[in-house]
Amino acid sequence: MEELNYKEYLNKYGMKSTKQRNLLLNILKNIKIPHTAEQIYLKARKSDALVNLSTVYRILEKFTEKKITLRTSFMDEKCVYSLFPTTHQHQLICLRCKKVILIGGCPLKEFEKAVEKQTDFSIVNHRLELYGYCRDCQKIIAAN
Repeated sequence: MEELNYKEYLNKYGMKSTKQRNLLLNILKNIKIPHTAEQIYLKARKSDALVNLSTVYRILEKFTEKKITLRTSFMDEKCVYSLFPTTHQHQLICLRCKKVILIGGCPLKEFEKAVEKQTDFSIVNHRLELYGYCRDCQKIIAAN
């Protein structure tokens, strides 16, 4: 992601720019894989010793509500956060290592049309998450 003007970016979502929101945005734009709130908190503490975990959760929830972040839930009820994707995408999620792999393209377009026709329901969005085990974790599981 290019250099982010935090004030302008947050204003676009109807939010004020604050030191802690800017800090979390900076962390989120620099992570390569989604992180838990606790992982984000630990990174934030390196820059701001006064930040607390409840503030991180509160900001992440507000970011998720405003579609700044995407919250992905795991079956063990752990959630990870990443910046909301700028393009339509779906995910494969490893239950062991929590790796998230993006799926190219959308396999649901025809299914969506059929559901709309069958139910007279106007679908405006969807999200597909498939859970399983990545190649590395399959090898570890098979070895045990």
